[in-house]
Amino acid sequence: MESILNLYSYFNLSGYQILLLMLVGMLLGMAKAGVKGVGTASIPIAALIFGAKESTGILLPMLIMSDMGAVSHYYKETKWPELAKLLPFAVIGVIVATWVGQYINGDSFQFLMGILIMICLLLLLLSGWLGDDLVVEKHHFLGSLTGVGLGFTTMIGNAAGPLMNIYMLVIKMPKTVFIGTSAMFFFIINVIKIPFHVFIWKTITWKTFLLGMTTLPAVVIGLVFGVYLVKLMSERFFRLLVIFTTALSGMVLLFA
Repeated sequence: MESILNLYSYFNLSGYQILLLMLVGMLLGMAKAGVKGVGTASIPIAALIFGAKESTGILLPMLIMSDMGAVSHYYKETKWPELAKLLPFAVIGVIVATWVGQYINGDSFQFLMGILIMICLLLLLLSGWLGDDLVVEKHHFLGSLTGVGLGFTTMIGNAAGPLMNIYMLVIKMPKTVFIGTSAMFFFIINVIKIPFHVFIWKTITWKTFLLGMTTLPAVVIGLVFGVYLVKLMSERFFRLLVIFTTALSGMVLLFA
C-alpha cells in the first residue's frame, strides 16, 4: 500500500486525480467489454491529468489489460480474415504516426481526428440511406484505408475506437463478432505499439507501467459491468448507441 502511495506521490497525483484515473480504468474496461464509445471519454480525462502526449503512454498498459480481459471473454467471436485485412495496414499507420507525432501540434491533430470521425459517420449514414452496394464493392480498399487510419489514430491518441466502430457497422458485423474482432485487433496492435512508446517517444517507463497496473481493479470492474450491459442490449439499440457515442466523440475532439 505504501509503495502505491509513493507511486502516486511520484506523479504528484491528488486524491481527486487518483479517482479520475480509476474512472479511466473502469471506462476502458467497459469499452473493451463492448459498451462502445465510453472509452473515448477516457482520452480527455487522462490528457487532463498527465498531458496529451504523456497520457498515451500511461493509457497503453491500461488498454492492454482491458484488451486481455475482453479477448478472454470474446475470443471465439473473432473474425480472423477481417483482422488479416486490417493489421498490416494498421502497422503502417503506427509507423507513420510515430514519426508525425514528434512534430505535429497535438491540438491540430485532435481536430483532424474529429474531422475524420465525422466523415466516417457520414459514410455510415449514407450507406444506410442509399444502400451498401458501393461500400461492399470497395471493401478491400475500405479495409486498407481504415487499417492505416486505425494505426495512425491509435498511436497518436489511443483514439481509434470510433473509426473501428464505423468500419464494423458499415460491413454489418454482428454485435458479438463486432466486439470480439475489435478486441483482438486492439490487443495485437497495442502490443505492437509498446516499443515505439518505450524507445522512440519514451512515454512508457517502469514508473508509468506500474501506475497503469494500479488501475487493474477498476479495469476488472469495468469489464464485468460492461459484459452485463452488453447482454441487455438489442442489436438495434447497440447500433444506435455506437452511432450516438461516435458522433459525440467526434464533436468532443473537434471542439474540446
